[in-house]
Amino acid sequence: MTDLTFKATDEKGLSLPNALTTPYGYLEKCIKANIGLEVLGLQLYYPVEDMFEISLQLDRFARLRKRTHITELGISSANRTDPNAFVR
Repeated sequence: MTDLTFKATDEKGLSLPNALTTPYGYLEKCIKANIGLEVLGLQLYYPVEDMFEISLQLDRFARLRKRTHITELGISSANRTDPNAFVR
């Protein structure tokens, strides 16, 4: 069984327990561990800036060299900031 726990260290080099990572970082580790991933599914909600932000995210995940599907997309239909797009 492959160990997918993340070992992080603080500024003094001491181990930090239960280190968190980004979804991208987790996928990188899975691929390096030769876990059989064929397709990535991305769910994108309320990109803060615009379609350019979505393009940048897709470019980043493309570097993993796996087919990528956008399985859900939530965007505002108005040309102003949606007050429900952010958690308060």
